[in-house]
Amino acid sequence: MNSKVPALASLICRGVAVRDISDIFRLCHQLGYELRQIGFGDQIAHIIERPGDAIFVVADTEDTAVGFIHVYIGHAVEIRACAQIQALVVACSARRQGAAKLLVGAAEEWARAEGLQWLQWLSLYCSSYRVLPMTSMGHKALTP
Repeated sequence: MNSKVPALASLICRGVAVRDISDIFRLCHQLGYELRQIGFGDQIAHIIERPGDAIFVVADTEDTAVGFIHVYIGHAVEIRACAQIQALVVACSARRQGAAKLLVGAAEEWARAEGLQWLQWLSLYCSSYRVLPMTSMGHKALTP
């Protein structure tokens, strides 16, 4: 995986860093998740260290995380292992600038590197109740 995915507009996508934890916490609250700050950093650290999981962030020109995606390798009896998007959050201020497209692109690249052929998005929670289909972001099936 490249350390940085190409920028789109003034945003850049990169792997998560410790300095992003407070921004991710803020983004989760923006969607209405009731998280406790105590232990939140440990949760993120555990996910980062666990094989089969990845977190990417989209950062603005000041390197502040304005979006993130958590993707992991999912296993089920009815399908082969695939990459599954657990969370995709973009700040209101960064929407409609290509942030989600960058994040999904990073997840796709990670999935390919893990030898997976599918990327699955199981659910989407949106506080504004606006849901865009994946095809509106140019999403296609992964090819090895």
